[in-house]
Amino acid sequence: MMDKINNGRMVDTLRGVLLVCALAAGIGFSGTTGAALAFSQPPADGNDAFLSISADQSADDFTLARNGMVDGLTWWGSYRLDPAGLPADLFQVSIFQDDGLGNPEISPLNMLTDTATRTPTALLDVTGQTVYQYDLSVTSPFALTGATPYYLSVVNKFDPNYPDADWFWLLSDTSGSNYNRYAANETWQSFTTGNLAFHINVVPEPATLWLFLMGSFLIGLSVKN
Repeated sequence: MMDKINNGRMVDTLRGVLLVCALAAGIGFSGTTGAALAFSQPPADGNDAFLSISADQSADDFTLARNGMVDGLTWWGSYRLDPAGLPADLFQVSIFQDDGLGNPEISPLNMLTDTATRTPTALLDVTGQTVYQYDLSVTSPFALTGATPYYLSVVNKFDPNYPDADWFWLLSDTSGSNYNRYAANETWQSFTTGNLAFHINVVPEPATLWLFLMGSFLIGLSVKN
């Protein structure tokens, strides 16, 4: 009888381990399961907004609390004119590392190629223009290290040959620095004029998922026994 009980427990344990492996693999391949807001500088009604186009680029700093895989970004902005009469958005979204002096490096660490969706909101910028929300799902999530300074740049490169194509990145109510440059090969300059509005979503790294799922299983097994 004891052998049957022990064998049964071994089978249950093996099944549990296989289930944990399957869950970890599934979450790792999906890239979106378990996504959570990891950094937030929310928008505010009536705020100012900074130009961010090919000839006048903006960026802002952020730090994640822990390691994670970035799988989504959201930001807010507005136009000088009705976007229906402007060229289609052409956002260049980039992540930069720190240059060691508290500014973004000249060249990006990651440049995302995914297309953002645009949705009008009930918010207005300081000039009374409609604020839009932009959501970007990252098809190939990438790893960032927690407690490490990074910088997000969102540039709408729809302006060449269209002098009326101006896009403005809305400011958040949080105070801090932002960064500006006029060409992709220039160094960034820091300005203490406020933080830009954006969110960053992450999923735990595969190793973190494995440890969490395995720990949960072992706790459940000990309670059962």
